[in-house]
Amino acid sequence: MENLIRSRGLPSSSGNMSDPVGDKKDMVSERGADLSSDKPHSNSVGFYLFLAGGSLVIIGSLDWYLAHRISLMPFYLIPIIMASVLVGRLAGVAMSVMCALVWLSADLGVGVIDYHYALTPYWNALVRLVFFLLVVGAIALKDALQIEKTKARIDPLTGIPNRMSFYELARQEIARSKRYSRPLSMVFFDLNGFKKINDRFGHHIGDKVLRRVGESIRENTRGEDVAARWGGDEFVVLLPETDYKGSIRFVNRLNRAFVKISDQELKGMTASFGIKPYMIAPGSVDEMVKAADDLMYAAKRVGTLYKTGASYEKDWWSVAQVDAKGQENEARS
Repeated sequence: MENLIRSRGLPSSSGNMSDPVGDKKDMVSERGADLSSDKPHSNSVGFYLFLAGGSLVIIGSLDWYLAHRISLMPFYLIPIIMASVLVGRLAGVAMSVMCALVWLSADLGVGVIDYHYALTPYWNALVRLVFFLLVVGAIALKDALQIEKTKARIDPLTGIPNRMSFYELARQEIARSKRYSRPLSMVFFDLNGFKKINDRFGHHIGDKVLRRVGESIRENTRGEDVAARWGGDEFVVLLPETDYKGSIRFVNRLNRAFVKISDQELKGMTASFGIKPYMIAPGSVDEMVKAADDLMYAAKRVGTLYKTGASYEKDWWSVAQVDAKGQENEARS
């Protein structure tokens, strides 16, 4: 917890303070390692296949030895499920065929069963294969449903969570903030002149800008932050364990990334931010979002295109439109 507090610009027990997105390279590499660990590497695939194949050899040998005195049918599902879950659908199909063949060879090799029809053991093997394939299909369907569920929570254009996902995650952060009496900050921003970009350059360029904005958000947020595309060119970022100063540093860093997009591709693109820090957690997600949204529109009204300003009144702050250098000049409203 102390490392999290220090990284968010809040005073720790030692009184140190640091950048809310410090050690970014290490963070990105760690998050990338977490994501890549979900995918089996080539060495892992070989190990999993060896494990599944080894279990099939053991089961087939037992089936041969027991000579149908005890049914081992459920145990044949073990290598099939291992291959399907740990490697993939094709591996599951291949393992299903192998299991059906091993079972068939056990039936023919034992020779204790007198089949009335010569094709009976082959028919039984086919039925078993169909059953095994149905199990593989059920596992694949479950995985597909999980993927679709994940896609439903992600904005397809920017690659960051959508509004529905934000509500769910933000409720959890609000509950945690209330439980532990920890601060958090809400950032609401949109892109200035985005409609003109669409009108002048076309929607394909506008979509490209939004994708770049999504990349910048992912690169400048930490794992505990909750970012989402709110709609159109509006975005939200919830910063747990972050006070006013930490959120200002985050906004300046994020804006510099936006300025880079503007300099490289579209001159003059800026963003307006509204920041609502909470020392005491808000009552609801809607309350928090509305407060930051109102501040963002206030920033649009009082800000100028190439100047940075911040307004302070009681317990709220807003960052007006930031200039190309991302510098901050605070002014009392």
